[in-house]
Amino acid sequence: MVAALTFAEYVKGPDPDRNHEGEWIWVFIRREGQRGLYFKLQIRLEMLFIISIHESKENK
Repeated sequence: MVAALTFAEYVKGPDPDRNHEGEWIWVFIRREGQRGLYFKLQIRLEMLFIISIHESKENK
């Protein structure tokens, strides 16, 4: 699912990572029917790290 994210689903970033100085975080929201899934991702050491995936606050 993460590999299929597109630029159209991009919400914000890069934002500084408060836990890893010099690293950056990107946020995506994928709509699936009536709900949205929130993805917070980071690329570090040439690897993709999934910081969090959860239901978007827009759904609550």
